[in-house]
Amino acid sequence: MNKKELAKQLLSMGISPHEYSLEGSIATWDTIVLVEDYSMWKVLYIDEHGNQNELASFKTEDDACKFIYNEFR
Repeated sequence: MNKKELAKQLLSMGISPHEYSLEGSIATWDTIVLVEDYSMWKVLYIDEHGNQNELASFKTEDDACKFIYNEFR
């Protein structure tokens, strides 16, 4: 799964795009963010205070997207 496929899946599940960012931008709090950092894919959670908490790191986009998908299931 890639970012584009994940976005389609989340939309079909009724998940608001305000609840996640797949492009690494941090727009609001209480958001899951996918960041490509060199050769790693990091999944961050931005809490209500704006703190970035790393939930997981992956070597592939596929694994990171599957993790995010499962977080919203």
